[in-house]
Amino acid sequence: MPHRLSLPELETLIRDVMLNSRVSPATADSVARALTRAEAEGIVSHGAARAPVYAEQALNGKADGLAEPTVERTAAATIRVDARAGFAFPAISAGLKAAYAILPETGIAAIGIANSHHFGVAGHPVEDAARQGYIALAFSNTPQAMAPWGGNQGLFGTNPIAFAFPRQDRPPLVIDLSLSIAARGKIVLAAKAMGLVPNSP
Repeated sequence: MPHRLSLPELETLIRDVMLNSRVSPATADSVARALTRAEAEGIVSHGAARAPVYAEQALNGKADGLAEPTVERTAAATIRVDARAGFAFPAISAGLKAAYAILPETGIAAIGIANSHHFGVAGHPVEDAARQGYIALAFSNTPQAMAPWGGNQGLFGTNPIAFAFPRQDRPPLVIDLSLSIAARGKIVLAAKAMGLVPNSP
């Protein structure tokens, strides 16, 4: 009979998978937390199903699991984070930490993240910022995926976008959407379930 993992067990499993795939302990923790959080919220396209893909990409060099992001304050209210070809989650955390430090002074901050791996759930970092009392907006570039009207070949990126607003005595209002009809990750999961694509990246 299949064993249903608890969320802590799932997080530990994902962390172990990453640690065995040339990923540093700190980054393995960050990836495991992000994927488990997505799974817990029912966003399975960005949850545990990503772990084997991320692990393989760390092993084949598409993502550098040992990279440590660098943070630079480029102007009064702008921060540049270089993920150094590593996973996005540590870079996002580093950017938010730097932003929180300057926001009392500036009242506004913009974070740009370069050389990063997959963005993950766009709603999570903006929700985290909203829980700190800030209005937050996040978006990312993407590969060509959407065909123009009447076309059958991908030309435009899905350009995920998310924003969040703090609310008094209630959880933040979070909007997380894609410009496509359906999230690419959900389509990939469905195609794998139907045997239309291999399970490797």
